[in-house]
Amino acid sequence: MDKYRKKYTVTSAQMDADFRLSVAGIAQLFQDCYASYMAYYECAAFDLRKKGLMWIITDFTFQIPGPLPMWGDCMEIELWLSARPSVKVACDYRFINKGRTVIEGTSNWAILETESRQPVVSRDILTRQQVFEDHAIEKRRPRFQNPQEGSAVAVHVTGTSDTDFNSHISNLTYLKTAIDALDINYVKSHATDMVSMRFVHESFLGDTLETSFCNEADEPDMWHFSIAKAKGPVCCQASVRFRAFNAGESEFTNDSTIRQYPA
Repeated sequence: MDKYRKKYTVTSAQMDADFRLSVAGIAQLFQDCYASYMAYYECAAFDLRKKGLMWIITDFTFQIPGPLPMWGDCMEIELWLSARPSVKVACDYRFINKGRTVIEGTSNWAILETESRQPVVSRDILTRQQVFEDHAIEKRRPRFQNPQEGSAVAVHVTGTSDTDFNSHISNLTYLKTAIDALDINYVKSHATDMVSMRFVHESFLGDTLETSFCNEADEPDMWHFSIAKAKGPVCCQASVRFRAFNAGESEFTNDSTIRQYPA
């Protein structure tokens, strides 16, 4: 089998205020593609649940060379295992739009026993998946920096919509919580270049998450986040690099393939 490929269309649920694929939409879609790939081999979450096992994602990083797909654009995600599974499962991916790689990234996953939350040897379960020793991005992950005491803090109380099929707080919630902590005018005037996240501890419905964040003195558009339970352990570390929008970049143009469809 070649690298796994699946076609997607950017829907309104995955677009940002400028009608382009959102950062959360990127994370959602590559994880959906990974789930579809594993389902092909009968190793999806619902397959493992029957065996008392569960999938978790331990970290992901993606870069956005762009331009981002727009609402209605049809694109393809190419995804593959980039190293032989051990305990962790390394998976790289590319988003291809109009023949061009517009997003590229890497991720690591693990399989846990549902009851004990202890990891199992993934290669004993993923016996048929082919490995392609190809890396979508050269620099696998930036060095996370923990914001110092006294950094800005934002608070989020988790609700029902924050949970995933494992009944803990979804990794997408951490991503949205990090972005939401920043000043809205800054976010509206900047595009995202890179996102990197590492998941350390689980959190659950009703937990209060405190997000500490700061930017780098020498690179003010590089932001670092530490998301922790109130009076509890750090659940997630994240780094996000932004850049100022280029002229006209945030405008909806005739490039969208949605215009090619009959009314």
